[in-house]
Amino acid sequence: MKDKIPTTVALLFFSWAFVIFGVLLGGYFIILGFSRPGYFIIGPLVLFAGLLSAVLTRMLGNIGQMLFEIRASIEQVNCDSKDINQNTHQIKTFFEQIERHLGLKK
Repeated sequence: MKDKIPTTVALLFFSWAFVIFGVLLGGYFIILGFSRPGYFIIGPLVLFAGLLSAVLTRMLGNIGQMLFEIRASIEQVNCDSKDINQNTHQIKTFFEQIERHLGLKK
């Protein structure tokens, strides 16, 4: 597994914080809802909002990590293509030297 960038780690932490906070606050409102009817409706909504916030935060963290890894892959491909270009030039130079040595060049 590749290392995660610090932004992804922070967003992962906050996503868990949203889950825990949403469950605690939603549970509190649901329990309080038995004595006050309006809070019984608010509890699941707070729970849903906490879970939705966690999902969106985790999604942003994963997107950031993917973009970071794609960028690293593109840089690697760019470096590899430069190496291939240098090797191709060296092979071309080598064959030109052989042509000159054998007198095949016109």
